[in-house]
Amino acid sequence: MDIEEDVDELEIYKPIEICSLLDEPNGKNNQTDENFFRGCKWAPDGTCLLTNSNDNHLRTFDLPSELHCKSVWRPSNQRPKLNYTLKIKEGGIIYDYVWYPKTSSIDGFTSYFLCSSMYAPIHLWDSVGGEIKATYRPYNQVDEVTHAYSLAFSLDGNKIYAGFLSEVKIFSTDRPGRECVSRNLKPWFRKNIVSAIAINPVHPDICALGTYSKIIGLFSDSDGRPLFFLKGHNGGITHLEFSSNGILLFSGARKDCEIICWDLRNPGCILHTFPRQVSTNQRVYFDLTSCSNYLLSGNTNGDLSIWNVNTSNLPSSPYEESVQEPLYKFSAHQDCTNGVSVHPFYPILGTTSGQRHVSLTDQEEIQQMPFF
Repeated sequence: MDIEEDVDELEIYKPIEICSLLDEPNGKNNQTDENFFRGCKWAPDGTCLLTNSNDNHLRTFDLPSELHCKSVWRPSNQRPKLNYTLKIKEGGIIYDYVWYPKTSSIDGFTSYFLCSSMYAPIHLWDSVGGEIKATYRPYNQVDEVTHAYSLAFSLDGNKIYAGFLSEVKIFSTDRPGRECVSRNLKPWFRKNIVSAIAINPVHPDICALGTYSKIIGLFSDSDGRPLFFLKGHNGGITHLEFSSNGILLFSGARKDCEIICWDLRNPGCILHTFPRQVSTNQRVYFDLTSCSNYLLSGNTNGDLSIWNVNTSNLPSSPYEESVQEPLYKFSAHQDCTNGVSVHPFYPILGTTSGQRHVSLTDQEEIQQMPFF
């Protein structure tokens, strides 16, 4: 994992590595073919970075104190190391994780993040002490605890949205347990997993749901009715994000080599497409700067691309879909750059990398297996 300088309009073409990962206290980086990072997200207050890895652990890395001063962000300076301050193990594959939107390191009572893992209920973790503060138990049709594939908080943090197979459940954050509102999505998505959730930052009543059926649906949160649907991806949706003005919706999919920018002023119309390399089923994150003028995404080949979105000067209808080439592209990692997260206040970018690799021995064993 690296953290790179970004966002500054004069220096956006010159990203430099200012900090690197030190995974274990003994100084050994234990990222192997079997264990690799699967994404990262900055805390809303910018004090630490939360990562997910293939060993079913969540780790938090505090931003080194010396990096709060931009004068040390120079290649000639000795770069500080990142040591994890918290390491939490879940019982299975971690499907999604999200910060509580009011997280503040000053107020220890709000430093939380949410996590969903295989065959487990949804856990609300304390990011300081590493304790479970609340558990939300979703049940399926046969009254068994089931796991959520996607998570999101409401803007005020009072509600939790969880995506399941053809269903979304809404929990009250202050009421742990099994009580929730269930909304059946089979009439529109049939039997498909809700793989991504995003809440409009300007109109909180609008909720975007992405599925592995390659369809995105925008729904009214107050009554659950569908507003409209978006179709254009070649793979299942893996990530959704609204622009800060709430007008644009960005979507990415697995085995789909473009990010699509949807203009919500004209439902169904594609404003821009942003080419990237995503050749696997792995979730490859993208992120927007706080002003939404720049879009950043990793690629399967390890590159990181930066585009100018310029949301302050949107064209009026009618217009034609345009393909936006990156302003800048550079090699961030030697493996798939799957995690990208822009710091909420500083021009700092956090990235993670890794993917599962099949060895020559594994390939030979697969070829020798009998098929019937």
